[in-house]
Amino acid sequence: FFGGSGGRDFDLIIEIAKRLPTIPFVFVVKKKYFKIDKEILQNVKIFYDTTLEEFNDKLSRSNLVVLPINVDTPAGILVLITAGLKSKMVITSNTPSIRNYISNNVNGILLENIFLDDWVSSINENFNNKHQQKKLGKKLQIEMLNITSNQNYINQLENIIKSISKIKNFKQDEN
Repeated sequence: FFGGSGGRDFDLIIEIAKRLPTIPFVFVVKKKYFKIDKEILQNVKIFYDTTLEEFNDKLSRSNLVVLPINVDTPAGILVLITAGLKSKMVITSNTPSIRNYISNNVNGILLENIFLDDWVSSINENFNNKHQQKKLGKKLQIEMLNITSNQNYINQLENIIKSISKIKNFKQDEN
């Protein structure tokens, strides 16, 4: 499964799919971002502008989520969280924002976009490896449940309030 729009490395995912002709790929993308000039490969099915329900259904049915990101700014986070909550194994780019959620070979696999062979071999090794998919998917799910928990939001809100209070007290002390 490959999905989303912003910051995705479309050229890389096409090259990966070319190198893995026996593995089926499902792309769920926004048509305005995914302009493909290359021929559609036999092993790639592309779904454009789906509903959220269709997007989630396709992700749920996948063996793996493959998420090459081509920017260092936050991108792919919603797909990553959704995949994690669904216990899906994720193979993605080693970017600063992704590293906030994934530790390499602990709860996902982080790769450098410049090494096409690494992407190909990682997908090839893990596509039918149900044990590894379950292991990393479950660990990612635990991480995502922790991050998205009500208690985590409460803690973050409390920290914001404390920071605002400190700023307010600092300004009062200046006067």
